[in-house]
Amino acid sequence: MNQRRMLTVLTCLGLALGPVAGAADSPTALLEEEVREALLRLARAGALPGDEGPVVIERPAERVTDLGLLVDRDSNDGLLVLGTTPGGNAERLGLRAGDRLLAANGVDLRGPGGSARMREVLGDLVRTDGRLELQVLRNGQEERLAGVVETVLLPALRIELETAVRTRVGTDDTAGDPPLPPDPESRCGRISIEQQTPRNRDVFPALLLSVDGRLPGPSDNTRFRLTPGRHVLLVTETIDSEQFSSIANMQRTRRGEGGYRELEIEIQPGVTYYLGAMLRRDRGNRVASGEYWEPVIWKMHPERCR
Repeated sequence: MNQRRMLTVLTCLGLALGPVAGAADSPTALLEEEVREALLRLARAGALPGDEGPVVIERPAERVTDLGLLVDRDSNDGLLVLGTTPGGNAERLGLRAGDRLLAANGVDLRGPGGSARMREVLGDLVRTDGRLELQVLRNGQEERLAGVVETVLLPALRIELETAVRTRVGTDDTAGDPPLPPDPESRCGRISIEQQTPRNRDVFPALLLSVDGRLPGPSDNTRFRLTPGRHVLLVTETIDSEQFSSIANMQRTRRGEGGYRELEIEIQPGVTYYLGAMLRRDRGNRVASGEYWEPVIWKMHPERCR
């Protein structure tokens, strides 16, 4: 097994969590599970700190504004509303999917930097009376929506991350880093793409489009032989559509079902590498840019190859 890092939450001071409908767990247990899920997402993404030792994160109590609004990228026509959180501030103000935000509290949101200016307006609300007035384009007509946006008080927190051992994403005990030792009797390695992937770990099937700029073989192949050494794989995702909203699926379609990504890999002789597409749920608002997924090797298995 490879030596990597696992984050252990030692202290979280002053955190409060309300009960979740239908949940029998205590607030503390629910909080621990939420933190654990967040750490798992960071681990899968390779976004954990290195081996520089314990890391301490401290933040004072703060009041923030959560508008409950998903908008598309900056546009000269304003910020396109993709969706709102049910019961959230944006829905209470009357915003709907398909609206275009032209201005907020007199600040123009059209053109480059519109989303950043919107965040600045929302940041100002925590220091004022919370009143927000929006200029909206709806069905070709300009409208004004106004109301008081509720803010949320986040308690102070302290999290300490310690070094420990963790395993890689995968289901096979032979998977690990450093790579499996090469097989002197093998002259090649393999890439395998399967429909049966560990979906409980957000790994879904992928398609191998090319290897080093060339077609890897017949389109119905699921296993591909490669010479030992470094190769560049061109990969596209085939993540289940039910993992996305209807708007996100439309964005995927525009990109050609998620577009494609490159993955560099060092092939060892006598090793089969299982290729998949990892869904980055922490980047659920980046479907249009294609950053919501990445190609991964989720398992390695020793297998003689000639």
